[in-house]
Formats: sequence, C-alpha cells, structure tokens
Amino acid sequence: MALIQANSRAGTGKGPAYQMRKNGQLPAVLYGGGQDNLNLSLNLKDWLKLMEIEGSNLKTHHQEMVIDGQIRTAVLLRDLQYHPLTGRPVHLDFMRFDPNKRVHISVPVEVLGEEACPGVKLGGLVQVIRRELEIHCMAGDIPEKIEVSVAGMEIGDTIHIQDIKLPKGAEVHTDVNFTVVALLGMKGEGIEDVVAAPEVALASKGKAVAPAAKGKAAPAPAPAPAAKGKAAPAAAPAPAAKGKAPAAKAAPAAKAAPAAKAAPAAKAKSKA
Repeated sequence: MALIQANSRAGTGKGPAYQMRKNGQLPAVLYGGGQDNLNLSLNLKDWLKLMEIEGSNLKTHHQEMVIDGQIRTAVLLRDLQYHPLTGRPVHLDFMRFDPNKRVHISVPVEVLGEEACPGVKLGGLVQVIRRELEIHCMAGDIPEKIEVSVAGMEIGDTIHIQDIKLPKGAEVHTDVNFTVVALLGMKGEGIEDVVAAPEVALASKGKAVAPAAKGKAAPAPAPAPAAKGKAAPAAAPAPAAKGKAPAAKAAPAAKAAPAAKAAPAAKAKSKA
C-alpha cells in the first residue's frame, strides 16, 4: 500500500487547473463514501515516482491518502487522464475505499505458459488482443491481475472471454464472447502459409491465363497488308517521275492518293 500526499484546493475549472500544472501540481478529486467531493492537488514529481514504483497496483489496490497532513483515508484510483501530446498525467480521480462496495474496474491480463506452448515451439506468436479486462467485483476483492494460460495452444487457436476462469466474485458484463489471446503463425509458417497459399495460387493463375497477349498478336499481321497497300502508291510516283522531267516537283507530290489515280489514267491512254 502506497502513501499519497495531497492538499485541498479551492479553485476549480480549466484556469486554476492550468496554473496548478504550470507550478508542478497535479489536480485531483476525491469522491464517494457518502461524503462531499474534495478537490485536491498532488505534487507531480512525487506522483510520477509513485507510478514508477507501484505500476498497475495503483489501479488494482487501495492506497492510503493523507490530506493536508491530517486526514487519513483509504482511496482507490478510478481514473488517470493523460495529456494527448506529452503523455504526462493531467488529472486524477480517487474514490473513497469501501471494501463492501461493488466496483467496475480494469485489471491487467498476464499470459502464462508460453514456454510449454506447442504452437510457440513451432514458431507461433502469442498475441494479446485485450491487455486489460473490465470486471465487476467487490472493492475489497479486486484481483491484481487475470492470468491466462496458453500452455496447450496450437497455431490458430484463440482464447475467448468465456474460456477464462475469473477470480471468485468477479464478473465480466458483455454480450460478445470477444477474443482475449490468439496464437498466430510467424511469417512463412502455420496459419499465414495457409492463407498466403491461395493468394499465390490465384496470382499464378492470373499470370498463366494471358489471352490478351494472343489477342494482340492477331492484329499484328493486319498492318502488314496495309503496308503493302501503301507501297503501291509509293511506286506510282516513280513512273510519273520518268514522264516528267522536273523530278524536283514530283517529290513535293507527297499526296499518295492523287498519285494513285494518275497511274490508272496513264494505262487508259495506252489502251486507246
């Protein structure tokens, strides 16, 4: 049990709270137990040291608080707010501890038995989906942690909330049998191989079926006759060049269509 030093404060709201943080103080509130709420302030450096020492016990165990150096009371940390950018605590909520009162609280999950897990020995990876579980229990019976054993898990197995044996008196109120722990295959092993195999198969089929390549090859011969058709008009200007002395003027006659018509006209005269 840790000892928390706190002082009462009069100011409330964003303005006074900002000034407190600026002066190295941490705003807090104490409520419950059928008594009036108390606005408190804690030394920020002392609280950070306490967090390093106690860790998650601050949330799951009741602590003793001394207010203004005189009042001693048992308290339970109910909420800890952090700054979104700096990650430092900005506000604390404490509740007067009553061991006979039922509370709703978050308890950390601890995974056991990885060294004896068959799936881990095959290269699997234990993934904790829920690192904390929200439970309902008596304030005097809050568990320090909830243990989950993975000793018998194979790759692909999962542990749901209904599979976990909760401490005596603890309950989880939920309509969904959510996953708490899963054993996944490492890259190249287990589940991921099974999942990746069809993807690879589909990709290979997609590459093997290449009718588009054959479809493009068919039109390729079509331009060849077109090239021959254009070659005939190109030859027509040659006889025209022989008939006309100024070959320089025959070159500008780049219009193939008129040249093609001129050639049949010459044949018509020869028949006459």
